[in-house]
Amino acid sequence: KIHVLDFVVSNSPLYVRHIVFENNSGKYTQVVEVSSEITPGENIKSSLYKNSGVLFHADTTAPLFGNGDGGNWKNRYLLVLFKDLPFIGTTDPTPILSTGEITIPTTGNKEVSLIHYFVDESTEKLDDSLKNIHARSIRKDIDATVKYWKNWLKQGNIAKSREQRVNDIIESMLIGIKLQQNRCG
Repeated sequence: KIHVLDFVVSNSPLYVRHIVFENNSGKYTQVVEVSSEITPGENIKSSLYKNSGVLFHADTTAPLFGNGDGGNWKNRYLLVLFKDLPFIGTTDPTPILSTGEITIPTTGNKEVSLIHYFVDESTEKLDDSLKNIHARSIRKDIDATVKYWKNWLKQGNIAKSREQRVNDIIESMLIGIKLQQNRCG
């Protein structure tokens, strides 16, 4: 079984794709590999950063994502890496990150986290941020994220259905709307 959790860490510039590989065969070890190929947009440069991941740089010549109103007015950076794993892959011409082979025991699991760390303006403190990323507990981040959304959903009056699937769809739609809002409304 493969479980994928995508989430944003509250009050942090981190987006995480956490993947859990579960081996229930009881007989065979499994070998998997996760790769991430990222195609940079127009005028976005990429480079290897500290043998950990790929650093993307969008300067003021890069178009702004979305409707493009006003253009990109400042330097922006994105560091993408697999947590606690050395960089395996290439940055030329298209950045590709890989975990390498991961062996899953006959009755066990392995977890891997692809981290996206967003940086505005300067990369001066990126080394410290990299240390903090590797020191994080992804499990604690997952628990905190679930708690945040449960508390947020409790604040509203949500129509309930007898079918859990319908309730899940309604909650997903509410969260989707919340995610589309910004500080301007």
